Amino acid sequence: MYYKNNIIDISNLKNIKIYNNGYVYHFTRVWWNKETNHSDDDRISIGKLVDNNDKTKMYPNESFFIRFPDYVLLEEPGKIDSYLHSGAYIALEKSANEYNLIELLKKNFPKYHKKILALAISYIDNEDSTSQHYEKWAFSNYSGLDTSLTPSMINEIYNNIDMDSINDFLQDYGKIYKGKNNIKKRNCIAFDSTNQNTSSDISFAEYGHAKVDEGLPVINTAILVDEETNIPLYYEHFFGSLLDKSQITKSIEHIKNLGFERLFYMFDRGYFSSKSINSLLEDEFAIMTPKNNISANEIIDRYKRLIEDEKYYICDENIYGFKTEEKIEIGDAKLNVHMFYDPLRAADEKQSIHTKLSLMEKKLKDTKYYSKKLESTFEKYFKISKIGTRGKCKFTYTKKIDEINKEMSRIGMFIIVTNTNKSTNEIIMISRARDTSEKAFRRIKSHFDLAKPLVHNDKTFSGKMFVAFVALIIVEIFRYKIKDMLNKTSSETTFTILAELTKIIIYKKRDNTWALRYALTKKTKDVLSLLNINEKYLNDFIKKLNSSV
Repeated sequence: MYYKNNIIDISNLKNIKIYNNGYVYHFTRVWWNKETNHSDDDRISIGKLVDNNDKTKMYPNESFFIRFPDYVLLEEPGKIDSYLHSGAYIALEKSANEYNLIELLKKNFPKYHKKILALAISYIDNEDSTSQHYEKWAFSNYSGLDTSLTPSMINEIYNNIDMDSINDFLQDYGKIYKGKNNIKKRNCIAFDSTNQNTSSDISFAEYGHAKVDEGLPVINTAILVDEETNIPLYYEHFFGSLLDKSQITKSIEHIKNLGFERLFYMFDRGYFSSKSINSLLEDEFAIMTPKNNISANEIIDRYKRLIEDEKYYICDENIYGFKTEEKIEIGDAKLNVHMFYDPLRAADEKQSIHTKLSLMEKKLKDTKYYSKKLESTFEKYFKISKIGTRGKCKFTYTKKIDEINKEMSRIGMFIIVTNTNKSTNEIIMISRARDTSEKAFRRIKSHFDLAKPLVHNDKTFSGKMFVAFVALIIVEIFRYKIKDMLNKTSSETTFTILAELTKIIIYKKRDNTWALRYALTKKTKDVLSLLNINEKYLNDFIKKLNSSV
């Protein structure tokens, strides 16, 4: 293994000839050429002198190592390689520039803006946010920096991302997003929250309502997502002990302070409460009702025999739905009611209930003795009767057929209430798009590996989650720009397209300048064209790199 900038000592090499221009040649044999009537040889160029005044040192070329196969030089690698995959950085930087993110980072974090961008791009391309893994990624991938970042450097970055600057960034970003948004109609906004388990000493990590209960304190994070573009607009953290619906008033206030007004919000059933609804009355919204809501279930029971009428079938969504004549009163609002029946969801739910009943019955058969815990565990679907009164008692059980039938009669059916006069078709389309916020959370937790934030205090948590939010904005802008390619076939994903871009490699030449290693493939050009990147853009990128050499 050798690097092109190695210097070879040629003072002891035999059979070499050095020309006045500094090029060094080597020959293995000499013969008399009868046709030319002078000697000839098999010389080839093996390198060039480092300095024409010093005949002992040269830069080798590849022919040198062909002629001298045992003459192999090794050197310790630097912080970054001389060959760097650059396609992901080029594409994601271009995506970030679509909404002036780089300028906003520079304005609000002047000392760390390049490093924040480098970390955000590594989150996306490396699918990892662990500080200890950054150096491995940055060794062979261009990051926009001249060197790599150590875990201690990354920790310093996180600790210097202060809340005032984050809030200023969110304010600036909100204005730019509204100003640059090409969608003429008012966007529907999906608002949702999730939580992260942590064992770290973070002040707002509290025992609460964990979605994945590991017996650890949790931190709640809420996020606002534009349903049309999937691009996130805003995020915030709140105490793990607080319920989503108890935080919504404060969240809406924060959103309006960012300059977003008269939005249409789509909420999941977790936000269904009088307090939440009252905080939304100045805006348009729709919200799913909880499964145990008495008013909603009464409406379902009244209309469930009508819902499968063909006139209520919504072909584009493969679902049945209509607006009822009912109103549901909650808080200070009387809300319009849209009822839906999803046959695919019903089939899945029915299978799930049957599977659950089978497993529960098997467990009951395998259990020998009665206990109060046993009765409370199975009381939803089974009536448990204790046999005897003393000591360990046997028991009998029977299925609660009426209760099971009641639940089965409602499966696949749900209610969405709204304070608007939107049609049933519009409501279900908005609702189906609401899972964009859920995808954003999945990307933060899975793609960025942040199901547990591996940090130890408030500052590092806040800084790391800000970088994750920036990464989420960038990757969703990127995905929105390449949506035609993503939608064309299910085999195309963010990962496969970024993998295609790894073929864009830059390498450092002997004069210490950078150059493109390979010509672009057709598919690479197709991806870049969706981002408005052409070969001139790439050449300008290389020129910009070399201007700082």
